[in-house]
Amino acid sequence: MPVKTDERPFLLADLPPSQAQVRLAIALVAALLLAFGVTAPFLHIPLQRVDAFIPTLEGICVVSDLITAALLYAQFSITRRWTLLVLSSGYLFTALIVIPHALIFPGAFTPTGLLSAGLQSSAWLYTFWHAGLPLAVIVYVLLRDADSATSMSDHSLVAIISLSVAAVVGLVCGLTWIATAGEWLLPRIFLDSVHADPSRIWQTGIVDWSLTAGALALLWLRRRSVLDLWLMVMCCTWLLELTLTAVLLANRFSLGWYASRIYTLAASIVVLLVLLSETTTLYANLARSVWRQRGAREARQVAMDAMAASIAHEIKQPLGAMVTNARAS
Repeated sequence: MPVKTDERPFLLADLPPSQAQVRLAIALVAALLLAFGVTAPFLHIPLQRVDAFIPTLEGICVVSDLITAALLYAQFSITRRWTLLVLSSGYLFTALIVIPHALIFPGAFTPTGLLSAGLQSSAWLYTFWHAGLPLAVIVYVLLRDADSATSMSDHSLVAIISLSVAAVVGLVCGLTWIATAGEWLLPRIFLDSVHADPSRIWQTGIVDWSLTAGALALLWLRRRSVLDLWLMVMCCTWLLELTLTAVLLANRFSLGWYASRIYTLAASIVVLLVLLSETTTLYANLARSVWRQRGAREARQVAMDAMAASIAHEIKQPLGAMVTNARAS
């Protein structure tokens, strides 16, 4: 029979969400839906073009997703579960592919973008970008039930993480090459740097939308941990963004387009904030535990010193009497 232990899970991949966390997640999704509903009637209002908007926002997303990937890699190094490696690789892919997207976005650095980009390059990189993480989440959920902690040496662990990073970097470079040098092979989505073909953008966007919806459905059906809960919030945010960019909009620099990029930022930081919060909580609990152990150790030392003094006193009295009697004799 399996041996029962009193150990409770302490990592996000194992820790069940509390009622407060569930309520917070629901409130956040409700706030996003409310914001979506408020802006819906004004989505097509054109706004002033701000070329610095994309590099600034996507620079924040790169840093956020890189930190999230690093924290998930750290959890993989502790639990040795392959599903966490897949998820951390997905976040690393998302962080890295944002870099060429910002570089080649028309007007961000040059009128047509860097890396010899064409008119369709940024649109296709956006499509690749929003397909990577949902696919990683789907694999994470499907393989989780069969996944268990694997014993491996520290050298093997470093090699596996290095191979994962190298594979992601190679994939990002390959997709960037396809979207730039091979741009002429891809279907046309944008008619110019601002206006898109509604039918084409819908066809490409619905693929990302379906992948994200599938990831959300799997997480809902097999949810069990704090990480699952906030991945669901991330998927909900991406669905709102993709609904704007792939279904309701066809033009850049409108109110809805700017709003969709705010959803991008929210989706990027939500899991990071939870990881940082739980890591801080874990560190605080560890510090309190160390302080309690140190206090208990000091209390035991004081008790031992008092006991030693008492024993010495009890021994000195008869020894003193014996010495006095010997001198008298």
